[in-house]
Amino acid sequence: MKVIAIDGHPREEELVAYVSDTLAEPDALRLEAHVFECPVCSARLERAARFEVLLHDAAAAMEAAPRAPAVAPTRRPWH
Repeated sequence: MKVIAIDGHPREEELVAYVSDTLAEPDALRLEAHVFECPVCSARLERAARFEVLLHDAAAAMEAAPRAPAVAPTRRPWH
């Protein structure tokens, strides 16, 4: 996977893969080196990490929330 895009910064997909720990180790090392030197990408990585936490928390909350029983809709005449 190509980590550094044409403009010299990692693509969003690579940041997300890094945060979710699915980026290959050599690519992760290159991304880390770039983020260490680049404040713009450091901020982008921080946002991606916060977003990942929010998604995880939302999924956990949805799983834990009580579910209302399914109710068949009733048909009533409208006239």
